[in-house]
Amino acid sequence: MGNLSAIERKSFGQSAQSSKSVIKLQGAKEIDQMFKQLSKDIGKKQDVFWVRLWKKIGKGAMNSAKGLAPKLGDSGNASDMIKVRGVVYPPDHSKRITKGTLKDSIGFFRTRDSKNHLGIYLGPRLKGKFAKNKGGYYGAWLEYGDEVMHFGKYKSRATRFMQPAWDRNKISMTKNAFKGAEEIAAKAIKAHARRLKKYGTLGA
Repeated sequence: MGNLSAIERKSFGQSAQSSKSVIKLQGAKEIDQMFKQLSKDIGKKQDVFWVRLWKKIGKGAMNSAKGLAPKLGDSGNASDMIKVRGVVYPPDHSKRITKGTLKDSIGFFRTRDSKNHLGIYLGPRLKGKFAKNKGGYYGAWLEYGDEVMHFGKYKSRATRFMQPAWDRNKISMTKNAFKGAEEIAAKAIKAHARRLKKYGTLGA
C-alpha cells in the first residue's frame, strides 16, 4: 500500500541511516481497492494513481516546507559577497550555492524503494537539474545537523523545515485522502471515456 515519506536522514561521510515519516491514510484499504479496480478497468498501473494522490494531498506540506526552508545569505553574519554570489559549494569550489536554492529544490521525487511501495518522497532533490550546487545539498545538514556526524567528525545546529511542515499538514493529509482518491478516479475514468470515444469514432 502506498506511503508518503519525508526526506531520509543521512550520516555524512558515513553509512546512511533512514528516518522516514510515513503517512497512514484514513480509508487506506478502500483507496487501495479503488485503485486496483481502476487499474484493471482502464489499463493503467495502480502506481500511477497513488503518485497522483500523494502529490495532491501533499501539496500543502510541500508549500510549508518551501516557506520554512532557510535561505543562504539571510543570516546577519553573512557578507555582501555571500548575499550576492552565494556560498561556495564544498565539493567544487568553482561553484556556488545561491540564495533560495534549497527552497527551489524541495519537491516530490521517487526512488526504487518508493516505487516498490507505491509511494513517493517529499524533500530536497539532489538529482537531474537539482544536482550539485543547484539542488538541496545543505537540506539534510540543516534538518538533522544536531543528530548526525558530519563526515564522522562533528555535529552542527539544526534548522528544521521538513518536520514542522510535516507536522502542520499530516492531519489534513490523512483526512483528505479518500476524497482526493475519488476525485482522481473520477478524472481518470472521464479521460479514459474520452479516449475511447475519440478512437472509436476514428476507427468507425
